[in-house]
Amino acid sequence: MASVFHRAQLAVPVAFILILGCVLPLAVLLVFSVFEVDPDAFTLVPAFSGQSWAQMFTNPVFAFLIGKSVVSGAGTALLAALIGYPIAVSMTRLPVLWKGIGSIVLLTPLYTGEIVRIYAWRVVLGSEGLVNAALKWLSVIDEPLKFLLFSPFTTHLVLLYNNLPFMVLAIWISAELIDKRLIEAARDLGARPIDAFFKVILPLTTPGLAVGVFTVFALAPAT
Repeated sequence: MASVFHRAQLAVPVAFILILGCVLPLAVLLVFSVFEVDPDAFTLVPAFSGQSWAQMFTNPVFAFLIGKSVVSGAGTALLAALIGYPIAVSMTRLPVLWKGIGSIVLLTPLYTGEIVRIYAWRVVLGSEGLVNAALKWLSVIDEPLKFLLFSPFTTHLVLLYNNLPFMVLAIWISAELIDKRLIEAARDLGARPIDAFFKVILPLTTPGLAVGVFTVFALAPAT
């Protein structure tokens, strides 16, 4: 009982930060959503009106933007999970030194600003970028491929690149907590590698996968 109470005490600062940084801003936004704008003073006045909510559900522009954000976030989260999961599980099998190098490589893009990362993709995919230059050198194309830069494909590629580290980190932490003896026991009992994966590794890494999916889903539309 004492240990449970001690863990509860340790959770208090985390809960306070979550309330202050997540719940409180959402509550303020919810309160302001029922205000109305005074056209003369350009200020919000407490009118307790549901007009903003009604407009969000009835205006086709809002419906399109919300739907586009949901689809973009879900697609990016799905691709990040498919690509990030094998990377994260593979990193758990690396020696300690290579794990450190892998974490540095994984986190290095996060140390730079989003504008810098986006501009780096412009250098790679632009008309005079590395991809077009390589294709010209190989005589594959005569003119630069414009769609490589200004297209939905590039948008989702950059979203995936920017948010993939969050997916890998979440799954990696979850995979590191797996007791390796459970996998060895499954193999000793005759389980094939694929069976050990689906019956031991995947269920135990589901929390990390869920955290990664929700994180990327929340961040991708706002990136």
